Amino acid sequence: MKKTLLLCQDNIGDLVFTSALTSHLSSHGEKITLVTRIDTEAVAPFIPGIQSHHSIPLLDKIDPIFHWKKHVAFWQFIKWLKRQNFDIAITVSKNWRLGLALYLAKIPVTIGWDFPKLAPFLTHATPRPSLKKPAIEAIQSLISHLHYPPQESPHYSLDLDAVQSKKQLMNITKDTNDQWVGLHAFASLKNRCVDLETWLKVAREIKATGFTPVWFGTTSELNTLRDIRGCIGLFSDYLCNGQLDQVIPLLSYCDAYIGHDSGVLHLASAIGIPNLGIFTPGEPKRTFPQGIYQGTIIFRPSPEQLSSTDIMSSFKKHLEPLLN
Repeated sequence: MKKTLLLCQDNIGDLVFTSALTSHLSSHGEKITLVTRIDTEAVAPFIPGIQSHHSIPLLDKIDPIFHWKKHVAFWQFIKWLKRQNFDIAITVSKNWRLGLALYLAKIPVTIGWDFPKLAPFLTHATPRPSLKKPAIEAIQSLISHLHYPPQESPHYSLDLDAVQSKKQLMNITKDTNDQWVGLHAFASLKNRCVDLETWLKVAREIKATGFTPVWFGTTSELNTLRDIRGCIGLFSDYLCNGQLDQVIPLLSYCDAYIGHDSGVLHLASAIGIPNLGIFTPGEPKRTFPQGIYQGTIIFRPSPEQLSSTDIMSSFKKHLEPLLN
């Protein structure tokens, strides 16, 4: 059994996509350790097929003069790598500093993308992913060097048993006749977000249709909504503590989900929630939902070109029939 390191220092969505690799590698007997950023570590226990996980600070800068703490963290990471005696290391991140760490740790086989600053530190560099191809297809190419048979119907997923176990520990009461529709009105880039008034109209129409809107987001984001007069629905940070290890099982209470192209959309897809992804514009050809439930997307070149009528029309066509 080979000891394999899988390294993802990217955002939640990228970490979810990485689960397609863990499932495939573990099915071939790989003993996998997953390394994440500290702020995404809570997702790791839900990633299937891993034996252990570890988190480190985001190593985006390691200059010893201006970024001393990250410089120290970088060398501590190398010491940790040497103690683990990994046979193989795969980095799904394009950060060259991670490649340097793998090189200095003298891991025999190191795999990653062929970005100019990263490739020199790797034993195997894979052609970088296309923005026009599904991310799952691209990420699967990283393990082509290991010569395993291709995965049939590749998709990402979370460990549903782990989700269920965590769900049972949550003190949430939901009426058996009540159906929840998760909403996420935010994304990492504000210029990709449909305006909140449009989202409030969506929430009102969902409520009028007989369903309960449940808002997801950080407390800061949700406070923005709560400050708007007339905002209706439940809030994820009231239903749980707002941390990812509770947000994921909370999502499983939802019967459907609508949200921007973000990590929460991919979490919903990864646990099989019927979903509608909003891409304004995003990268719909690359990062559409590719999980257990692949869902539907709406694409517009800009947020201003999407109305609540457009969203509700797609909801009624693709999601509402599943709720009745």
